[in-house]
Amino acid sequence: MKKFWFIVLAIIIVTGIFLISCGEPEGTTKAPQVLIRMTTPIPPGDEFITWAQEGMDKFNARTNGAYKMQLFPGGQLAPFPESLDVIRTGAVEGGMIPLAAFGGIVPEFGLAELPFLFNNDEANQYAAAGIMKVYDPLLETKANQKSLGCFSVGTLNILSTKKPIKTLEDMKGLIVGCDAPPMTGLINGLASNSGLAAQLVRYELLHGDWRKLFEYLTDDDNCDFERGPLEKIAAEGEMMVYTHDGSWACMDTYRDMEYLNRLWQSKRAFWKVWD
Repeated sequence: MKKFWFIVLAIIIVTGIFLISCGEPEGTTKAPQVLIRMTTPIPPGDEFITWAQEGMDKFNARTNGAYKMQLFPGGQLAPFPESLDVIRTGAVEGGMIPLAAFGGIVPEFGLAELPFLFNNDEANQYAAAGIMKVYDPLLETKANQKSLGCFSVGTLNILSTKKPIKTLEDMKGLIVGCDAPPMTGLINGLASNSGLAAQLVRYELLHGDWRKLFEYLTDDDNCDFERGPLEKIAAEGEMMVYTHDGSWACMDTYRDMEYLNRLWQSKRAFWKVWD
């Protein structure tokens, strides 16, 4: 079963509750509104986006304008593989993400998606309270975060745009993409035991510790990241790319900095996706 988790830095939650309960003394200057940006890979227009934002709007109303929790769907604030880390570092205040996808970093994160652990969605929902007791201390110690809640989005299914998948034979020749290590193991087992030619797509950044990247670097001042480490990573089949159709700009020189500053000052900064 797949779980999407509301995650936010613990310090924001604690401070927010304290300020809400205390209110504002009379005669004091109203503090500027605090924006809590929530990242999620769920695409815009999905019904879960609507439900989640409705819940956040209820939170916003209870703060009397002191806080504004806003959801940014479709990975607007960060690519999905980086979402856990941008929340950990404080680059983004919170998020709604499938935590099991990061089971390669913390194996217990894959608990909610263990194959055959639950035989129906109701059982999964019933077990959520117990699973959260496992997740909470790990999120705080491993990822500097605090879970606010979770909800189930139903069963995991193998989907294909080419043909219906109902039997193992239907999987023959397909490339299967998985978002979590437990499901990766299941698909690998099905493919090997049935002799099918299914090829598994692994998202290494999700299934493994991205910090292994530093093992390719040296203390040598002549270490060229683009010509040495990246070439070796590509040769080992550990590099993946995707087509970016949006806007971008580099900032390598003083001229680049001036250009980007002009965009910002003229309110034409294409990277500004928040209010």
